[in-house]
This record gives sequence, structure tokens and C-alpha cells, in this order.
Amino acid sequence: MSQARKFLFAAAFLLLHCTLYPHEISIRLKEKLEIRVQSENLVIESLKCSDIPAMQELRAKEENMSLFANRNPVSKEKTLLRCINWIKRWESGNPFSAMSIFTREGEFIGYAVMGYGDDPDTGEENAPGLSEFAIIIDSDYWGLGYGTEAAGVMLFKLAPELKDKKFSLSGAPLQRVIFTTSPDNPGMVRLCEKLGIGIQRTFGPNEPGNPWNFEKYFYELEI
Repeated sequence: MSQARKFLFAAAFLLLHCTLYPHEISIRLKEKLEIRVQSENLVIESLKCSDIPAMQELRAKEENMSLFANRNPVSKEKTLLRCINWIKRWESGNPFSAMSIFTREGEFIGYAVMGYGDDPDTGEENAPGLSEFAIIIDSDYWGLGYGTEAAGVMLFKLAPELKDKKFSLSGAPLQRVIFTTSPDNPGMVRLCEKLGIGIQRTFGPNEPGNPWNFEKYFYELEI
């Protein structure tokens, strides 16, 4: 690629993410940390106890989980325990936790997590400055662009805000966000393409860095 084309690509990439979606971010620390992100069609906010029943229904639905993690529905008991852990992070002032995703009309449609991540190169768990991103949108809302909108505003708006405000992971400021998907998850692959994030590498089944018995695409974003 010529230098001129590289420059045009970089300029287009920057323009895309500077104007991705209208957004408003509110970060408050009272009894606990609360974050609320409002974009064109969505409201994304810190997971609350009142969101747990909707989270249990979402994660128990087979279609929602068919291409996520180990591809199995999650019991309501396990989701409850996971939600308690996420809520405890918010209560301790830690923003690297789960966020509920709502339409502007107040419908719960999914959640996203910018949590702790393991370094795929060294295998270090909860690596300093490294966050792993994951998102699930209820299948009833697939194909409407909500996943792309939520991921875009969290990765390109909220993540830099957390870095600027000196929130840290394992003692280091946020530096990188990683995430994975599988080749047979076209929705997530398209989401990454729309956001201008290319595949960094491919992990075969059960290779180091991939605990699952199916192929994974690996993505990485510098913050």
C-alpha cells in the first residue's frame, strides 16, 4: 500500500471513530461507582441488582449463547453468582465490569463487559493494563445494529475516558482491549469489520491462548 493510500485509510479511520455515534458519558462515585453512556439509540449503564432477572433470562436462552464462550446456556444460579461478582466490582469503585444495554425506550437487550484479560502471548492471567471485551445482544434484536453501536461507543469513547481518569487493571492504566470470536459467528465478524478492527491472528482449537475446541479469531485494540 502506498504512503498516500495509508494516509487516506488512517484519516478515514479517524473520521469514522471521531463521529461514530453521538454520545454522552456520565461517571459518578458516591456509595458506589456508576457509569452511564447514552448513544443515539442506546443507554449503557453499570449493572444493577434489578437487572439480574433479565440477565438470567438472556444467558439461559440457547440461541443467545450458541456462539459465546463454551456455547452452552448458563443456569440462572451461575448467572446470579456472576452478576454478584460484577456488582461487587462496581461497589468497590472498579469500572472493569459488566454493563447493561437498554434501548432508549428502556428495553433490556443485552450486556457488555470490559473486564480483566489474560495475555495471549505470555499466558499471564489478569495482565496489567489489559482488558478483555465481550458483548451479548438478545437474539430478538439481532440485525438492528445495536451490537455495533454498543461496542463502538464502549471501545472508542468509554475506554479512552477510563484511561484518562486513571482507572487501572492489575496496577497499570488501561492500554489494550482484546476480544475473540469464531469464524462461524458472522455477526461478530461483521461488527469488527464495521468498526475497522481487523483480525490480528487466528488460534486453532485448543492452541495456547485458546481454551476452546474450535477456531478463534483474535482482535486487539490499543487505547
